[in-house]
Amino acid sequence: MYCGQLRKKWIASRTAMAAIFLAIALPDGAGASDGWKIDPDLSEVKFVASKFREPLEGSFKSFQVDIEFDPEAPRAGRIKVEIDTASVSTGVAKIDELLRQPDWFATESHPVALFEASGFDKIDDNRYAIEGIIKLKGKSEKILLEANVDVEDDPSQAGRLVAKASSEITIKRLEFLVGTGPWADVGALADEVKLLLKFAATRPKASNQQTELPSTQTVAGGTVSKTATRP
Repeated sequence: MYCGQLRKKWIASRTAMAAIFLAIALPDGAGASDGWKIDPDLSEVKFVASKFREPLEGSFKSFQVDIEFDPEAPRAGRIKVEIDTASVSTGVAKIDELLRQPDWFATESHPVALFEASGFDKIDDNRYAIEGIIKLKGKSEKILLEANVDVEDDPSQAGRLVAKASSEITIKRLEFLVGTGPWADVGALADEVKLLLKFAATRPKASNQQTELPSTQTVAGGTVSKTATRP
């Protein structure tokens, strides 16, 4: 029952109205209602594994992100990413169904994967280090990641800004009991898996607005649900 309710919650919001993970880029006092719209086509949570040294890629089509961030007080910031594990997609239906089984993501008993962190350490103008906890399949591990954030003129449409954020996390799948049983052989399927996070939001550019990251406090969050599968 809980899993079904959760999936309905995600699917209900097919177009998120928030600058997910891009709060750094919003102008003074801005929030989701000030014109920033998440771009589902440019926002994704992907994973890359290695099977017999060949890349095996997939993604999660539904996820929710909330963030509070002030560039002048980054240590007070926080971020929470919730991933609907049943939305896993490789573009191959049989593989997707396998990944939902108990040896893999066990989506019925563990419908949500979570990354949660508080405190941002500035590395340079557009880069931050974030230490948090990732929870997957009932297991928790501390993890450190770096996030890159950029704001630029949208090359696809004049008079519009696009803000982009990206990060990469490497985890060991067996520490989270993902791919156990006959799949535990790391010679066939590598233990290390990369998680690739990309988020983008767009908004009209004010006539006097500069393409830069202002130092203002923002709070943002939202949901992405994508039903398209990889060809």
